[in-house]
Amino acid sequence: MKKRINRALCLLGAASALVGSLLIFWVLQLNATSQLHRTVRETATMLAGVINAGSVDPKAFEENKSNGLRLTWIGQDGTVLYDSAGATENHAGRPEVKAALTSGAGETTRLSDTLSQETYYYALRLSDGSVLRISQTTGSVYGQLLNCVPYVLGIFVVVVALAALLAGPLTRKLMEPVQTLDVEKPMENETYDELTPLLLRIDHQNRQLENQMQTMQQMRDELANIMENMTEGLIVLSKTGNILSMNHSAASMLDCKTEECLGEPLLAACRNESFLKLAGAMRRKETCRVQMNKDGRVIEISLSPALHGGNILLLVDVTEECVAEQMRREFSANVSHELKTPLQTISGSAELLANGMVQEQDKPRFYENILAESSRMNALIGDIIELSKLDEAAGQQLPKERVDLAEVAKDVVESLQQKAQEHKVTIEQKLTCAPVEGTLTLLRELAANLCDNAIIYNQSGGKVEVSTWKKKDTSVLQVKDTGIGIPAQHQSRVFERFYRVDKSHSRASGGTGLGLSIVKHAARLHNADIRLESVPGKGTTITVLFPAIQ
Repeated sequence: MKKRINRALCLLGAASALVGSLLIFWVLQLNATSQLHRTVRETATMLAGVINAGSVDPKAFEENKSNGLRLTWIGQDGTVLYDSAGATENHAGRPEVKAALTSGAGETTRLSDTLSQETYYYALRLSDGSVLRISQTTGSVYGQLLNCVPYVLGIFVVVVALAALLAGPLTRKLMEPVQTLDVEKPMENETYDELTPLLLRIDHQNRQLENQMQTMQQMRDELANIMENMTEGLIVLSKTGNILSMNHSAASMLDCKTEECLGEPLLAACRNESFLKLAGAMRRKETCRVQMNKDGRVIEISLSPALHGGNILLLVDVTEECVAEQMRREFSANVSHELKTPLQTISGSAELLANGMVQEQDKPRFYENILAESSRMNALIGDIIELSKLDEAAGQQLPKERVDLAEVAKDVVESLQQKAQEHKVTIEQKLTCAPVEGTLTLLRELAANLCDNAIIYNQSGGKVEVSTWKKKDTSVLQVKDTGIGIPAQHQSRVFERFYRVDKSHSRASGGTGLGLSIVKHAARLHNADIRLESVPGKGTTITVLFPAIQ
């Protein structure tokens, strides 16, 4: 733009100089022509006065040839009495002669027949009726003008040079307010009034851009916040397969650092068979779903195309679902196995009795076997139903109330006193107030299973100690026995479903292998921790710590 303005100023200066020179020539021509006319008229008037004053010999006019004037004396009939140019033809038809004969004076400018040049004529009627005509060619005027050409050209060159010299500084001065515009704060600029509409437009667009940027930043922050707080991993890939974005969950699942992976190919995040399959599907522009085992976790990865090109990887940790599915399969198998054994016993005993193959004195023993196995099966089904209820309750908000663990333990101990006597076990109670917020039926089930296990896995003449107390923000339920104990290698698994340390003793005592699993689920629903301490042959202590309430 600066070059264009500079060039425009130079052209303007040259054009101005040219026009000025032409105007000077035109003014000089007008002035010279006017001066010529005035000289001719004054000369004619002076000579007419001389002639009217007395008789003048035409030869007296010869001295006027030297000043470039042409003198012609014409009679009333148009006869040329004298002509300094030597013309002799009749001049009665000349316009200026006619005008002089009629009105006393006449003038005209035309091409001279005698001189073949444009000539100015002025004629005056004399006192004797003849006409005196003075003329002069305009060529003398142009000659004077040509003498001025070098000076005018010099002025033209000087003006053009000055325009070229001043164009640069003038351009910089003109452009300075434009070049120093503060587009961030357009209305605070001091510049040309002509730029005000532009500045208003810029200010309006700045406000629009600021609002759009704030909206985009807000959306970006919200998206980043959502991505970072997702439990699922999310990886955004470009069209070329490079990583554009990766949230914290994805980096944690893949055990890599986000900043080291950004801008890198997908395989920079993880190199294993699953990611090789994903990379191949991405090159083929296909969707893909794979499972990856990493550090003992099962991660399901889905590849799908993005809306405007590129791809999105969604990583979901499905370890718990896989474990739960495995547990369901094992549970189904264990239930089938556990129910099959008593059913076979019941079926075999009933078949022998029905076929009369049992002697009369042995029938009571078979009846007892059928009753014991049916009771065991009934207890097993009851525990299975209870576990199913606890599994369903895990995803629900159970109704809770204020419950005192001391009262729960007292009721459970009273209900198990007869069973303890049958097993020759003594139950001692050390109960102090231990309030918790929970579901009464589940807490009773928890305490009953702990006490029942302490009785049936105890020794004849053994002891069970049931205690409750509150310490700071924790309410405690503890069941301690002097039973057979649990070996160290089994202690981490005793809370699994159907897991038994001593299967023969468990079946003989009527245990289902689900009691401690029920305890674990009930404790989890109450946000309680379970601690197990056991020494084989000396006994077991199970302590459940609940969040206390006032």
